[in-house]
Formats: sequence, structure tokens, C-alpha cells
Amino acid sequence: MKEELVTIIIPVYNIADYLERCIKSVIAQSYTNLEIILVDDGSTDESGQICNQYTISDNRVTVFHKKNGGLSDARNYGIDRCRGSYIMFLDGDDWVEPTIVEELYAVHQNTDVDFAQCQFMYAYENGEMKQLDVVQPELTYFSKNEAIKSFVESGPLGISVAAWAKLYKRDVFKKIRYPKDRVHEDVVTMCDIVFSDISKVAVLNKPLYNYFQREGSISNNVNYKRLKDQLTCQVYVKEHVDQYAPYLKLEANKILYDIIIDIVNLIPKSDLKEQSKFLREIEANAKKIPGGDLKKSGYKLRLRLYFKLIQWNLPLYIKLRSEKNGA
Repeated sequence: MKEELVTIIIPVYNIADYLERCIKSVIAQSYTNLEIILVDDGSTDESGQICNQYTISDNRVTVFHKKNGGLSDARNYGIDRCRGSYIMFLDGDDWVEPTIVEELYAVHQNTDVDFAQCQFMYAYENGEMKQLDVVQPELTYFSKNEAIKSFVESGPLGISVAAWAKLYKRDVFKKIRYPKDRVHEDVVTMCDIVFSDISKVAVLNKPLYNYFQREGSISNNVNYKRLKDQLTCQVYVKEHVDQYAPYLKLEANKILYDIIIDIVNLIPKSDLKEQSKFLREIEANAKKIPGGDLKKSGYKLRLRLYFKLIQWNLPLYIKLRSEKNGA
């Protein structure tokens, strides 16, 4: 049977030190019928020139140079121009194992799924590789409702929020695109996908994607853009659950609770006045979580009382927490 064309979309932005490793891992795939789209998203280093070099050495590689628009915009740019029957995304500082396309494509051919996902390895700058300790069958299938539940629960055994490490049917993106100017764009898009008209997905319990962990600059400042977007995206998931899968409200509220707690514990007392609008937004979304749901989820009384204070007087909670910690 003739292999169908698979498009691999790689957004590129100022990653010259890592880009060749990424591209070489794609060129070396055992599955050869590939369209490799490099989207140079306005790089100011040598990344654009590196992309150009590979269009000369391999006719499967196409590069588009565009004005910087962010990761979502670059992915969408590639989707709009791809010709493949299947789509895979790869971040330009990551790399893949030689059989990732072949093995995920085989899953599609053996069972008609909308997307197939594999596991991944954490790859560190010192050369260390670390795999999630996942105990599950080599291949697990999820119906639509099972995929929604797995995504909402965000566990390591099921559907991840990441765009990468997946091979999608092109039709999955017929009406779906990545939201621009977002930090956690994968959460929104994967939510759209699992709540769309998909019927079946699969997870291959094999680490075929290498997720590179780059050390960024150390800063004492809280990244409020990231925190605000994290809250907004999880609220987006909760709203979908409330409307389309109310039987998962308990799970969605638990995840939102955990995220609110994580966010709140990062806000210092010194930022209360400056972030007053964000604090009110946190309070408003915290009030949407019934105390009874927290009790059902197994949270101890002390934690439920702390959360009650967050719901009604978040600045006071932060002040008390800061005093307790000696901040």
C-alpha cells in the first residue's frame, strides 16, 4: 500500500543552536513520504539561513519566512499551506526518534483514529534523559468520551495537552486553529479537538519524542502573563465541561482548584495593589468551585477553609500566607 503524505510543521524562532539536530531527526525518518515545512517566524539569528540550507539538500523541505507572530501563528501558517493527509508538529529545539512517523502512521492504518499520540522523554542540556514512569498497555484506545475524560483529568496515562508527539488526520484541523497571543495555546486547541467531532484516538506507550528542557534566565519577577493565561485556559476547559460534559464537573473543578492554588502561592504581598484586577479575576473563578466538590475530591478541611478565604478575600489570604512564611 502506498504511503500517504505526512506533513511535519516546525515553527522556528531564534533557535540556531538546536535547529539542525531537530531537522536532521526528521530527515532521517524511516517513513520517507514527508513534507517538511519550516516556518521561520521572524528569526533574528542564523535560524533562517539554516532553514534555507536544508531546502537545497532535501527537496522534501520547504521554508517560509514570515514576520514574527508567535508559536500559534507559525503553526497555523504551516497548517494553511500543508498538503499532507496527516499533520505532525515539532518544536524546533526538540527532536524525534527515527521511527516516530512510521509507528504512529501504523496505528492510524491498523485502527481508524483521529490522532495517535506517543510518549516522550525529557532531555536536559547536560545530556540526561528522563522518561515519565508510565505503567499502561503498549497501545491504548480512547473513545471520544474517554478522550475528553483523559484530557480533563490531565494525567500521565492519557491524552496530553501538548501539540507535539501526535500524528493527526489533516481533517482534525479543518475548523480548528491555534489561538494567537497565548502562552498556553496547546490547552485551548486540544480542548477544541477532543470536544470536536472526533470518534477515536490512541496513545502508544513508547517514548519517540524528545522534549528539550532549556534553562532560561533566572528572574525574581513573577511572569503574570503566563499565570493569567494559565487561569484563562483552564477556565476555558471548565466551561466546555460545564456545557458538554457535566458528568466531569468534579474533575474539572479539581484541576481548576489546583491551578488557582499554584497561581496564588506565586503572588507576593508586594504585588497586591498592582495586580488587584487579576486578584479579582481569580476570586471570581474560585467562587465557581463549590465547596462540596472539594470535599468529594478528598481535600482536607484545612485546605477547604484556605480556599474559602481565597474565594472571599484573596489579598488577606496572601498577606496571612506571607506573614506565616516570614516574607
